[in-house]
Amino acid sequence: MGLDPDMRCTAFVGTRFLATGTLVEAALAARAAQDAGDDGLIFIFNEATGRAVDVDLRGPVEAVRGRLA
Repeated sequence: MGLDPDMRCTAFVGTRFLATGTLVEAALAARAAQDAGDDGLIFIFNEATGRAVDVDLRGPVEAVRGRLA
């Protein structure tokens, strides 16, 4: 089953809040944190269930966005 790119998610790097929004928005915020040199653990949570969402953040931003579309 694929991920819903429009599901509401919240992203953190370590314990620092990054973003709340769609899965795509949360993933891109996490990717931006990585690009900025933040090497903390990235966590993205589904707001409806509280479960962690596994997102592949490798490659350029366009690749990350494409995998979630």
